[in-house]
Amino acid sequence: MAVTQEKNYCPVAIASMVLSSKWDLILIHSLLDHPMRFSEIKRKISNSFPRELTASSLSRVLRRLEASGIILKKMTEGCSHPTYSLTQKGKDLEPVLDELYRWGQKHIG
Repeated sequence: MAVTQEKNYCPVAIASMVLSSKWDLILIHSLLDHPMRFSEIKRKISNSFPRELTASSLSRVLRRLEASGIILKKMTEGCSHPTYSLTQKGKDLEPVLDELYRWGQKHIG
């Protein structure tokens, strides 16, 4: 989703529009440690989340987050499978995800 920067928009509202899918934060959290291929991301999310993430949903989320500048898709020479990693914009979400993790532990887990 392309979001124009308007001085009157609330930054929380804009962030919630960019990170609108239930999979967005989970996918970003999965990529915090290191770049991964599609199948690795799908496996990691499937092992840590009770709902099934379909391949088409994952593809859609990856494309959207790439278009938003949060993740980078990189093709390596000699390899037919791209790897996905966080851009600096994506890495900047780490403290937010850490706080969400603590909130979840305190109030839900």
